[in-house]
Parts: sequence; structure tokens; C-alpha cells
Amino acid sequence: MKSETAKRIINEISEETGLSRNVVYKIVMSQYGCLRDTMRAANPEKPETFLSVRYIHFGIFKARMRFFHNMKMNQERIAHYNQEKKRRKELRYGTSDNG
Repeated sequence: MKSETAKRIINEISEETGLSRNVVYKIVMSQYGCLRDTMRAANPEKPETFLSVRYIHFGIFKARMRFFHNMKMNQERIAHYNQEKKRRKELRYGTSDNG
């Protein structure tokens, strides 16, 4: 951990609890692993499967529905672009077969 403040906090917790600094560091960092695993467990095809995660005194992490709308629109634009590219290739060369 590069932050001096974070190192100081971990040292204080370690002294107060009697746990080693390594154990305290792993406990502190495990909450971010939990957040990552919870968000990755969702199905991108179903936005309702993205659960929100609340950290007391820190905030709520949740997926924005606007992101899914934009992602869907981008996929449609990419599909349209690929179809248009294929159509123009067929017009230029006659066919798109590998032969």
C-alpha cells in the first residue's frame, strides 16, 4: 500500500487489536475483493442481477442502468457497422465467401 495514511491506519489497528500488520492489511483489502466478486457474479444480459454493495461509513456501490443502455446501443451500432462493411465488400468484390 503506497498511501502513508493507509499505512498509519493499518499500524494503529494492528496495535489496538494485537494482530499482525499483514493480517490487518488482508482484512482491509478483502472488502474490495468482496465488492469485485459481487459485481462480477452478475449477468451482463440481465441488469437486475447486479447487486448493490453497502460499506458502512463509506458508501453504496451499484451499477448504473444508463451504462447498460449505452452498452446495448453500442452493440447495435457495432452490429450495424459490421453488416454495412460486409455489404460494401460484397458490392465491390461480388461475394464475401472465402474462395
